[in-house]
Amino acid sequence: MDWRLSSARALIRWSKNARGAHMISSGTKAGLALALAVATPAAAGTGMAEFWGSFNSNGTARTVSGVAAVQRTAAGNYRITFPRAVTTCSWQATILGATPGMLTIATVSGQPTMLNVLTFAPNAAAADRLFSILVKCQD
Repeated sequence: MDWRLSSARALIRWSKNARGAHMISSGTKAGLALALAVATPAAAGTGMAEFWGSFNSNGTARTVSGVAAVQRTAAGNYRITFPRAVTTCSWQATILGATPGMLTIATVSGQPTMLNVLTFAPNAAAADRLFSILVKCQD
């Protein structure tokens, strides 16, 4: 897929390279103003995978890609299951929304396809919070 939207002052281009990554770029007559790479799930056999999701404080999914299941097991404790082992992957999680908080993320002992996200209030007490997670894997 490759398309362009242009005018006398601006150019926006959406393209997909040979590795399946989507690129959005925009520019002006004076030069490139913005370039943004948008990662997409890699095809089978490429050795790469990306999973992400955002979750409500009650553990229900807001938006997800590649997340097999999520379960709130206690206040501030969420167990997320993925379709493959994620123990050797890179993980990132962030608190969302206006309510302040902190979080930590770790593997689940004996469960290579699961991650445990613990969320906390500013006083370090376990507390339900909105959060997002991103997992990137390369074999």
